[in-house]
Parts: sequence; structure tokens; C-alpha cells
Amino acid sequence: MLNVFQSLTKFLMEHPTPCFLLHEVVKRLEGKISEGMQLSISDYEFYLRHHSNLSLREQRLVRQKIMGRKAPIETAQTLFPISLGGQLPGSIVVTAHMSPDLDTVVSSFNGWMDAFEMDVAESLHRWNVPNDPKEILEVKLLFLNQFGPHFFSILSDNRTALTLTALDLATTQGLKVHRLEDRTLDVSLDGSKHACCVVDEEGNFCGGWLAEDVEKVRLVIDGLNHCIRWIQNAFFQALVSQEGNTKNLLEKSLEELEPVHEFSPARRKFLDAFLSKVLNIPKGISATVEDLMQILEKKHHFGFLEFLQTAQKHKKGEMEGLEKLFNLLSAAFKKLRAHVDTFSVALMVKEKVYQEPKMNVHPHTTIEEINLRIQDRSAIFVTRDNKIEGVIYASRLRNPTQGFVALRDFSNPNEIGIPRYLEVASVLDHHKSDIKTLRVATIHTMDVQSSNVIGAKLAFDINKKLVTDGPSEKDLDEMLVLGAKNASDKKHLRILERVLEERIARAMSLGWCDSKREASDYQMFLYAILDDTDLLAKKTALDHEIVVELVNRLVSLEQNKITEVIDPTSSKPLIQNPELYRFYKTVYSLKEEDVETRLKSLKIFNDTKKQGQALVSQLKVYPNNIPSLHKTYNSLVKTWVEYETEQSLKILMLTTVEGAEDLFKGVKPKQQHKDEILVSASDTDEGITQMSYFLMMFFQLQAKKQIQVVAPKNLKSLIVEVLGSELDLEEHSHPWIILKFEAGTITSRKKDIAPCLK
Repeated sequence: MLNVFQSLTKFLMEHPTPCFLLHEVVKRLEGKISEGMQLSISDYEFYLRHHSNLSLREQRLVRQKIMGRKAPIETAQTLFPISLGGQLPGSIVVTAHMSPDLDTVVSSFNGWMDAFEMDVAESLHRWNVPNDPKEILEVKLLFLNQFGPHFFSILSDNRTALTLTALDLATTQGLKVHRLEDRTLDVSLDGSKHACCVVDEEGNFCGGWLAEDVEKVRLVIDGLNHCIRWIQNAFFQALVSQEGNTKNLLEKSLEELEPVHEFSPARRKFLDAFLSKVLNIPKGISATVEDLMQILEKKHHFGFLEFLQTAQKHKKGEMEGLEKLFNLLSAAFKKLRAHVDTFSVALMVKEKVYQEPKMNVHPHTTIEEINLRIQDRSAIFVTRDNKIEGVIYASRLRNPTQGFVALRDFSNPNEIGIPRYLEVASVLDHHKSDIKTLRVATIHTMDVQSSNVIGAKLAFDINKKLVTDGPSEKDLDEMLVLGAKNASDKKHLRILERVLEERIARAMSLGWCDSKREASDYQMFLYAILDDTDLLAKKTALDHEIVVELVNRLVSLEQNKITEVIDPTSSKPLIQNPELYRFYKTVYSLKEEDVETRLKSLKIFNDTKKQGQALVSQLKVYPNNIPSLHKTYNSLVKTWVEYETEQSLKILMLTTVEGAEDLFKGVKPKQQHKDEILVSASDTDEGITQMSYFLMMFFQLQAKKQIQVVAPKNLKSLIVEVLGSELDLEEHSHPWIILKFEAGTITSRKKDIAPCLK
């Protein structure tokens, strides 16, 4: 893994700017999947921040090359609540909503790219897309075809309830790495954010060494040291005394030694375990002094054998040779003390005497599991493939805020599981909102049909200040001259404005944007807006304005010159513009095929959202899909009825949208069928209340439309009470309500359904 990241970093650092290298990152990480190695962009980002040895400026250059843009540092303040050059403490998760549609996938992806490029958080920048969006047709075209089949597994999480992992919490600050043979006494662990990890010769993690380990391990080892000093003094006295008997001393068991008698029962137990399990002296404290020396000598060659042999030859009371004996014994015990002071022995004391497991977790271990594992320890280590990645300090886990979340295309926290330790920092949304933040958040909301209208507008504001690899200086000069000659022509004036923006950006040189990144963003924005507006069938003035600008900029990028192919002031329907038609005709013919497939397979919950106490699903069909809808109608409704939810109200919209060809030609054929909204409530007071409120508000909102109500007998009186008797009401035998109306007249969940829900 390290080699992969080092090679990737070298490539990124050497590549010239401007560039957009996200596809290269995905390609290189994807290449390791065949080798059984699953790597993600978060793994690489952790390496970049903590193990690459690059300066912060160099790290940010790598980020900019990956994301294809270098925006001025103050730009981050327009998207995230940070001061100039500052960062949010912890990680930030940019997330899409549940049951993701194209709008939220594109919006969250673009938001994540912004966050990653601008380095707005101190830790990681994550992208989260709940469930699996791969079945969305445009997702295949925009993401999988461009970046590869493993795009989402490499770049995003897919959590329905957000969390943080060890990678988000880990750091290398205050982390020291030691070898097994290093001495514990040489290590100072002052302060709460210091930790040591111990590795073997190959760099494999062997264990951790924290401030709380020092005293308890010392307690065990000092028990042996007390014995060593007593034995050493006893031998010296025996050797110089006429009555001394070294043989008796050697035959004495360790538990008979004076220091051991003074130990508490617990300390004697520790010493016994230390001798038997760590030093491999089977009898423990029952072993004799000679056993101790012989076993240790056999394994470690400390010098006890030479001492014993020399002592055996020494005659009692002789002064000659005493100094040599003293030196031999002192040297042997010195080597023993040096051995027991190593990390190798200290870790065995933790494991075999105190029976403590290694305190380490995998990089993808969640914060909830880490809190359970760490208990009263001051830190826990993060390892992968038995190699150290970093350390998580307990003091870090005690912070009430562990990270931040950026919501894209929604702002109601109940639409996805957001734990208390994640604070909402940024919102980009176009829906009815219900949000409360604990600190100032950066919020962009507009009454538009697609969140990507807001995203595109922000992108235009950022990109106009950046140098692009577009037209040459000579081409810009020619465009300026042409614009000056046609100063009375509105089209040329608009082009001239764009040319001047490019000129100013090049003069100011505040940053750069690669044309491939720009084209990729604009194409994604365009398809997402077209999808959410049903090919502009439902749009605001700003939706219209942004689509015009997107098409003009995309064509300009294709032709490598600033041009205008759609007049923003034209009265002709935008959808009939041939340049726009070029973008949507292929995908919308494929969408018809996709709807056919979903009707046959009954996959009708791809576009489902929780809105208040209601679960609202929508199935959009094209005129060519109507025969298949009629064939599968009963099975489709049965699937919807059986779909379990905690929400007290269930709604299914079966709506017809116009086909691409009809829209381009300006033809609106009369549909023979009717669209439907199916409503089902739980058999509770809450369910009946929710349904009554929805029906009342819906009929008020759609007062000018002819709507037929089909309901079960037991609900007819309730419906009449809520809606009055002057309505087209039929009875059927099913327990749900059906609202029928002219095809294509009620198609917007945001505009037609959301305002009617509690």
C-alpha cells in the first residue's frame, strides 16, 4: 500500500498544472482491487496528511491537481464556515440524502470536490452516498463510464447513518516509534498527547506504550530487581565471610527471599507470573536462585555460568579472586536488568501478567466501537496489515464535536442518520427546510427546481476568477476587437463580458481551473437540472438562466473559444434549442428503456424520500412506457403496498413526463390515460390525521384541477368530511386512496406534494 501511495504522490507532484487527475487516482487505486487490496481516497488522504512528509503547501497542491482546480484561499468561506485560511476541527462528511437521485449525487460530489480541493477540515474530507446509486442511468454515463466501475467504492462511503472511523480520529502527533530492543527507561511520556508504539525489525506492530503502562509494568519488574539486589548482596557477604555458604544461597527458593516475604500477595502473584510466563522459568517463585541463573543463562547468555563455575572453584574465606567474582555477578545481573528494561519484556508483562490485549484498531473501525474498546486507556493505536498508521487519543474522543457534515440537496437532518457528535456546517438545498445548528453554518437555499442550479451558480462565480487553459492570448485579442466593433449587439456584448473576465483572471493570476474539470462539472450540473425539472417542464426563471449559461459554456469549452449558442433573451422555448437537444436526446431515449426495465422488475423505489411523517415515492414514465405501466400496474401497486416503513403516511406518484422528441418539436400529444397519486395511511390516529391533512392541503393547492378520488368504503365519510361532498368520488375494495388527474399536470414532489405534508 505504501508503495502505491508513494508512486501516486510522486506522479501528482511532477505533473504540470493545470490538470484534472481524479481519474488517474481512481485508476491507480482501482488497479489494486485485483490484488485483493481495497484502497479508498480516504486512505490516500490520510497518507498524504500524515505520512507523505510533504509540507502543507505541497499537500494542497496535490489536492488541487487531483480536483482540477486551484481557487483563491478565501473562496472556501463562500461554501464552508471557516475563517481565512482556517480549517474545521476534525473531518467533514459531504453527504447525499437517502434513496439518492441524480440531483443529490451530483450536488454532493461537487461539494466534496470543493471541500477536498480547498482542504477545509483538519482531518479527512469524505463523500457519502447512501445505498447504491449505480442504477441511475445518468450516474452510469457521468460517473461510471468516465471514472470506472469502482468509482463509488473508491471515492465514497454508502452509509445510511453517518459515523466516523479511526482514520478520521487518528493522528501521528506525539507518536514515537520504538524497537523491541529499546529501553523503556529512555522514554518520556509527558502530557496527554504522547504515545509510543513498538515495532519489530520488519516494522510490524507489536504493541503500545502509554503513560499509564509505566508504573504498573515497573511494579512487576522492580519486584525482580529487589530480588536481584538482595541476591547480589547475599552472595557478596557469603563470599567474604568465613561462615558464608554460597551453596545454600543457590538452593534457596525465590519465595524464601527476604524481599518476597515483604511483598503483598498481589505483588507475589505478579512476580510469579513474570518469572513463569515472561522469563520462562517454569516454577516461578518456587524456583531456586540457581534455577533462575541456569535457565536465564541457557537462553540469554548473561554470564551466570562463568560466575557459577568460578564461584565453585573459590575457597571459602580467600580474598584472592573476590573482585573477579564480584565483577562477574554484577555484570550478569546488569545484563539481566538491561534485558527486563526493554520494550520486548515490557509488552510481555502487559500481555502475560496483566493479560491485556493489544490496543489497536483497523482504520475503518467506527468511533462507536473505538469508544467501547479504549475504555480507560489514554490512547489506542490504528494499524493496517500489522503496520502502524497513527494513534487516537482518549482526550480527542471526549470532545462533544468530533466532525462536521455538509448536506447537499436536503437540509432536514432526519433524512439521514446524523449522530450528535457531527455538526452541520454547510447546506445547499432547494426544499422546505427544518434545521437547527449549534454554530454558524454556511447555508445556500433558493426556490429553484434543482439544487444543482445553486451549485452551478456558485461554480460560475468561482471559475470566472480563475485562469483556464482555453483560448490563446491571440484568440482573446481577436474576440475583444470583434466585440468592440459590435458594441451595439447584445450577443457580442455578452461574449465580450466573458472575454474580459478571462483577461482579468489571467492578469490577476489568483488560481486556475482545468478545462476538463470545468466541462465535467457543467455536464453533470446540466443533466441533474434536466432530470429534476423533467426536461424543463417545471422550472423557475433562474433554472432557465443557468441552463442557458451551462450550454453556452459547454459549447465554448468544446470549441475552445468563448461563444454563445443560446440567446438568453430568446422567446423560443429553450427545450427546442438544437444544442440543448444534442445533450439530452441520447440520455432520454435511454431513460425510456430504463423505465421499461424498472416496470418489469418492479424496482419503483429508486426515487423515494422521507418528508416529515410521509414516505413519498415517485415513478416518472414517458408516453412510450404507458402500455407497460398498464400491464404491470397491479403488481406495481402490490409492491408499493407491501413496502414497510416507519412513516405513518405512504404516497406513490405515478406521473407522466413528456418525451425528448416531443419536447424538441414542440408537440404535446393528448394523453388518453390519467396520472395517479396513491395514498396509504397506517391504521392509527396519527396516520389518519396525516392523511386528512394531506388531502385537505392538496385539494386546496390543486383547486383549479379536476381530480377524481377513488377510496375504500370505510374512508368515504372521512373524505367527504375533509373535502366536502362536491367531488368526483368513487368506491373500490382496496384500503388505499387513489387520486386521478390529467396526465402531466401534477409532476413535482417539491411543488405539489411537500407543501401538503405536516
